[in-house]
Amino acid sequence: MSPVAIVSANGDIDGANAGFLTEYVVKTGHCRGMIVDLSDLGFFGTEGFLALHRISVNCARAGIGWVVVPGGAVSRLLGICDPHGLLPTNDTVDRALATLRPRVGLSAS
Repeated sequence: MSPVAIVSANGDIDGANAGFLTEYVVKTGHCRGMIVDLSDLGFFGTEGFLALHRISVNCARAGIGWVVVPGGAVSRLLGICDPHGLLPTNDTVDRALATLRPRVGLSAS
């Protein structure tokens, strides 16, 4: 089991492909920590938010710490669909990794 997996997406996430994002992340989830980097997305629809919710539920069930790195498109939708900031986010992959380090037992080196 690897310590942290990083899954990145670019382009658009909408109703046509949000399920693929969920499937891919869940299949990749044989790790102790997961970073979902969505910082390069041009569009992020409501089905994408549902995908993040499913990812969150799957990670919780598996005991995997996870963080999403949103870009502008994801941040706009999270502001509407997750106004209380319940989904774990961080500004950059490096900061997300620093957040997960203590949870997955990685040293800071």
